Amino acid sequence: MTEGGSAADMQTLSGGAPSQGATAQGGMEKALRNLEAVCGEKYWSGFAPNDHARFYCMAAFNDHCALKRATTEEARTNLRASKAQNCGVLQVQGMAGRCTYCQ
Repeated sequence: MTEGGSAADMQTLSGGAPSQGATAQGGMEKALRNLEAVCGEKYWSGFAPNDHARFYCMAAFNDHCALKRATTEEARTNLRASKAQNCGVLQVQGMAGRCTYCQ
């Protein structure tokens, strides 16, 4: 993943949005395990595995992890904006409080 990872990057890694069914769900799980391995920490969220909002929380986790590795202020600024955008989707749905990375 690049430092500027976003929901679009997560969709590419996961094989599509969660609404595509079991295949996408398996892809999301694989993408999540890869993210955890790169990040060095475990994903934490209050969402059920098949919850559509989990996708955006995973994207915020991706941004959180990339922020830990970012080496330039420009990269950090872009990642903060990406994280805010992903958390904004959850905020509109009233679910940002359930995503650890949006609190």
